[in-house]
Parts: sequence; C-alpha cells; structure tokens
Amino acid sequence: MHDDRNFQGSRWKIRYMPGIEEKNRLEDERTAELRREVEERKNIEAELRAAKDSAERALIELRQAKDSLLQSEKWAALGSMVAGISHEINTPIGVGVTAASFLFEQTAKIGQEYDDGSMKRSTLKQYLSDACESAHLILTNLQRTSELVSNFKKMAVDQSSGDRRSFDIGDYLKGVLISIGPILRKIRRSINVRLNCETTIEINSFPGSLAQVITNLVINAVTHAFDENSSGFIDIDVAIINNDVIEIICRDDGKGISCADLPRIFDPFFTTRRGDGGSGLGLYIVQDIVTTNLGGSIEVKSEVGRGTAFIIRMPLHAE
Repeated sequence: MHDDRNFQGSRWKIRYMPGIEEKNRLEDERTAELRREVEERKNIEAELRAAKDSAERALIELRQAKDSLLQSEKWAALGSMVAGISHEINTPIGVGVTAASFLFEQTAKIGQEYDDGSMKRSTLKQYLSDACESAHLILTNLQRTSELVSNFKKMAVDQSSGDRRSFDIGDYLKGVLISIGPILRKIRRSINVRLNCETTIEINSFPGSLAQVITNLVINAVTHAFDENSSGFIDIDVAIINNDVIEIICRDDGKGISCADLPRIFDPFFTTRRGDGGSGLGLYIVQDIVTTNLGGSIEVKSEVGRGTAFIIRMPLHAE
C-alpha cells in the first residue's frame, strides 16, 4: 500500500508538473501578446497624434490661405475701384477745366472791350449767359467729383480698417453703388442697378464687409447673368423683418443658374467663366463674409431664363 501510494503520488506529480509548465508557457505567451498589443497601441496612438498634429497644421494653413485669399480679393476690388474712379473722375474734371478755361477767355475778352470802351449791351448780355452756364458746369462737375471721391474714401477706409460702426444702410449702399458705377459701366453699360430702401434703417455692423458683399453680388450679376449685348435690371431691396433682422435681396432678371450649377455656386474656385478670367472666389467670399463677419445667412433662388435672387438676412446689431 505504501509503495502504491508513493507510485500514485509520483504519477500524480509527473502528471501535475506538465500542467504548470503549460500554464506558465501560456502565461508567457499571453504576456508577450499583451506587450505586443501595448506596443501596437502605442504606435497607433503615436500615429494618431501625428495625424492630429498634421491635420491641425493643415487647418491652420487652410485658414491662413483663406484669409490671404480674402485680403487679396478685397485689395483687388479696391484696386479695380481706384482704376474705375480715376477714369470716371477724368470726365467731370475735364468738363470743369474746359468750362473754366472758356470762362477765363470770355472774361478777358469782355474786360478788354470794357477798357477799350467798345463793349456793347448785347456782348455783355451774351457774356453773362455764357458765364452763368460755365459756372453751372463747373459747379455740377466739381460736385460730381467730390461725391465720387467722398464715397470711395469712405468705402476704402471701411474696407481697410474693418471697424464696426452705426450707419444708415440705405445711404451707405447708395454710396457703394455710386463708387462701383464706373466698374459696372465698363463691364455692361446697358445694365441698370436700382436700390429700394423706403425708410431710414440705422444698423450697427461692419460697413466695409457689407460693401464688399454688395459689390461682389452686383459685379457677379453683371458679369454672369447677362449676355454681352443684353440689357436688364439689378434690384437691391432692403427691409426690416422680425424687428431685429434686416433682409437684403439682390435680384436680377438675367438668364438664371442651371440646376446642376446651383448647389455649387458658393464652392471656392467654382466658376462657369474660367476661360474669361473668372476666379470662382466671388460668391465664396460673399458667403464667408455674411456668415462670419456680419453674423447672418445667405441663400440663393434661381430659375433658368427668369433670373436669380440672393437673400441675405443679418442682425441689425452685429455680434
């Protein structure tokens, strides 16, 4: 019995020891597997951190590129306006100089006749008529020049500074349209732009941003909505809705936008006039300024052959 128990005990021991070794082996393998998993997880986390850092850098670069595009477009618009204003100013200044020169010559002539004692009543009467007409021409054209310069100066200051202030939106938009008038006439002389703002609406917002939005919308309509020799209208309607929201609708009676292009018009670099110098940034910049600077929204409605309408809604008091 004693030997048999020892035998059985030895047998049990022999059977038991491989179980421990197997367990240790399995634990070692599991430990190694866990270490591999931990190492893989560390590598994945490192890759994720690197991807996150790369995405953040790309986002920063994208924002910087967007800001650079906005600034470039803004200064390009001002540059075009300077060229247009300079060309437009030449006309009233030229008329004023001509009228002043004529008045000077006539005054010298009538003065000589007065000194000679040869001045006639009819000559004096004709001189007074010419002098009155010349003075009227000089005054009218100087006022026109002053208005152009004043409106351009106001827009240039607003767009370059980006400050917010209180202003009458109707008067301000009238000045904007006067300032971009030379550009519009250079593109399409047969397109009439009409502003409809029946009441005085005082708002507190960013006039430079608003000027850029309206400028881009009007020039975009003049450029894209009408064919080369066609005529038409662009109407800008301004009204207050819901007491604290202002609605600006810029609509044209042009050829409209196709259903295929309509969802993409606010996409950056999308344009239907790539070969004609279109950058595809005009409406993208409009949407960005409306939503970011003015704190509003913009939507578009269009039907082929029946025109396009851009509806802007923004708070009377910008955030």
